[in-house]
Amino acid sequence: MTQKAVILIKSTVDGEQAVREYRGEYRYKNGAHNFVYTDYAGNAVTKNAVEATPTQMLLHRSGAISGDMLFDPLTDTVTRYDAFMVTHGFLVHTYQYTVKEEGNQILIDLKYGLNDSTAEEICGEQNIAITLGEAI
Repeated sequence: MTQKAVILIKSTVDGEQAVREYRGEYRYKNGAHNFVYTDYAGNAVTKNAVEATPTQMLLHRSGAISGDMLFDPLTDTVTRYDAFMVTHGFLVHTYQYTVKEEGNQILIDLKYGLNDSTAEEICGEQNIAITLGEAI
């Protein structure tokens, strides 16, 4: 069953903090929390789909920002990141990842690093709270 959801994402990337709230949809299927939302930043539109299992999280983006990022504490992964007509490759290292359910919320905490071997690692942290609403 798909439910309406409010998705609150608190993120810090290299010390820069941002808090964004989205309206989206949530579904639990095959042992994974799946949620989708659309990010509207000026004229840039990015559709986001997330699949979060107890052990790893996959973020799929398409639109102004495109790419897939797999956050898995057991292994580093390689990603191609397309943003505003620029393509860049990164090695993704997941330092910490947890997902838990509390009442009508799913809480995801993630700490990661992105490295392209040409500069210092980009350090990121995300706290995602998905609050479930009525069925749609």
